[in-house]
Amino acid sequence: MPLGQCRLCLQTVDLRSSHFLPASLYKGARTPGLKNPNPVLATKKVSLTSSKQLQTYLLCGDCEDRFNRNGEHEVLRWLAPNPNAKGIFPLLDRLSAATPRYSTLGLVGYWASDVGIDADKFAYFALSLLWRAAVHQWQLPDGTITSHIDLNDFEEPIRKYLLGDSPFPAHVIVMVTACTDLVSRNATFTPIAFPDDPHTTYVILTQGVQFRVGVNLPPPMRQLCCTSSTQKWIFSRSCEDETMQSWASLLTTSTPVPNLARFLNARQRKASGE
Repeated sequence: MPLGQCRLCLQTVDLRSSHFLPASLYKGARTPGLKNPNPVLATKKVSLTSSKQLQTYLLCGDCEDRFNRNGEHEVLRWLAPNPNAKGIFPLLDRLSAATPRYSTLGLVGYWASDVGIDADKFAYFALSLLWRAAVHQWQLPDGTITSHIDLNDFEEPIRKYLLGDSPFPAHVIVMVTACTDLVSRNATFTPIAFPDDPHTTYVILTQGVQFRVGVNLPPPMRQLCCTSSTQKWIFSRSCEDETMQSWASLLTTSTPVPNLARFLNARQRKASGE
């Protein structure tokens, strides 16, 4: 373990090899039973199957534990352990069995307290991913690096919140949505700035759970936050259009490696039980 400055607590200590995305997300994206069970990773340059995980020496052991304790451990248990397993999505299953507090065409809303979900940890998890994207540009399997996320004046308040030195940042909201579509359930996207949005909004997708992090949004929008609003909303809806839009944006420049189409067909047959 190299000696260096932990980017969260700012102490000079032994650093751990930190993951950008939790390791269990890679495990859940695998397709057991196939000759090549590894997930498909798509960058702006290439699309390929890979077991490589995005890691770097970023945090100390205490801060790694802090991230796990305050967000990751709780959130990851609500995700589908295998995105190809039909009918297994704990968060969506829990919401579907509850009585909504709000319902309109295509969007259903619940209070976290009604469904027994710790929404504060979902907010912490989302901001921890966004912060990691902002403080380091991670090397992708094709050798390129992730796009830079500039949080400007919000980076330091988010760091202090993640460290436990400050409350949830003012003028920041986190919206949590359980995606009802299978496309989003089979996808994970690192934080990206949402296109064509008049406000500053970042979107993160983790195997069927979509997080929207907004900064400086109008006051009515802040009432939709999963942690700072009185109701602590959690929503469910189809996110397929947005997920497909993100895929399409990547695939305009991403070149598939040989045999990728054959792998995807085998994965689809496995998912459908053929």
